[in-house]
Amino acid sequence: VELHANASGKSSEQMIASMNGTSNFAVKNGWVEGVDLNYLIKTASALINKQPAAMPTERLDRTLFDSFTGSANIRNGIAATNDISLVSPALLANATGSVNLSTQAINMEVRVTPKLEVMKSAIMIPVAITGTVQRPDARLETNALSSVIAKQKVDEVKAKVRNEIKRHVPGKTGE
Repeated sequence: VELHANASGKSSEQMIASMNGTSNFAVKNGWVEGVDLNYLIKTASALINKQPAAMPTERLDRTLFDSFTGSANIRNGIAATNDISLVSPALLANATGSVNLSTQAINMEVRVTPKLEVMKSAIMIPVAITGTVQRPDARLETNALSSVIAKQKVDEVKAKVRNEIKRHVPGKTGE
């Protein structure tokens, strides 16, 4: 972890709220406590396949990772990022958003892509993380997931139509 920052104030609260600078981090082989992205993948898979969702008792409330990296620009105590990356045996995740260093409030948009061994298709699963650093609240963005699924279905139909045209129309007309 690397931090380059300036702050001023008479208390730690004032110093945190006035902090400006940058931070970079790279962590190997650990876990993110309070966020179970694997459970959310299972839930999304159940929604996509019109199956019952996994039971909450199956949640670990943590996501194991091989690599967790990112950077943040800190302005007036708000750390904003657009390049968080998490790699685990089951998924790849990228996140953008912010953390209020004074209140510890999180506001992150995460794009989770399960590895093909985990799900039959590598669909991007949108997740929102809010709450606080101590008590994060991760949930599927079901409206965004529905849009992703619809786009995937449209792309599949387009591909089938193109293939049929190529089969029945010789030459460049079908391409």
